[in-house]
Amino acid sequence: ESAGTISSPGDEQPQIQSQLLQSDALELSAASQSAKLYPTVQLAAGVSYNRPDIPEPPSYWQESVGASLTLPLFFGDPTTRLASQARSQAEAAKFRASQLRDNIQRDFSKAQEMLESLREQRKLAEQDVSQSEEEARLYYTSYKAGKLNLIDVQNANNQSLQSKVSAARIDAQILNQVITLKSLSGKEPHHE
Repeated sequence: ESAGTISSPGDEQPQIQSQLLQSDALELSAASQSAKLYPTVQLAAGVSYNRPDIPEPPSYWQESVGASLTLPLFFGDPTTRLASQARSQAEAAKFRASQLRDNIQRDFSKAQEMLESLREQRKLAEQDVSQSEEEARLYYTSYKAGKLNLIDVQNANNQSLQSKVSAARIDAQILNQVITLKSLSGKEPHHE
């Protein structure tokens, strides 16, 4: 429940990781497209034992070797454009990851500030609960002594109950902020 134990978001945050992996994939795609601009050589070799389907066939070994060279022609080839497009998309994915990192860090800082504020409110609410319980107890004691009427005791009890409800609401908001912080940091929210 401590904000200090929740680590600040980094590149391990799933959304950021997704964008970075997408960027890497697009860069590899651009490299693949660029590789098509260079000549390629293919070599093939094979050996086979042949036996024709004739009476008393002579059997023989056949060996083969082959090579081919492919040169790209640049007439209307979309390879350069596709490589450039993939590089642009990779840069865009990196930018989105950077923006996402900034947004998550901003939201994380806001959530930390809210958590600290709620913790201060909880301290005040605990004091209010304590004071209202003591006040209700004193009102009841005065009622038993005949100094106050029942309505005053009920009002004091109601005030005590309202302060407990307010404290419980603050506790729920604190838990919500802790879950938000864990989510933003890329940690799986779980009950401790």
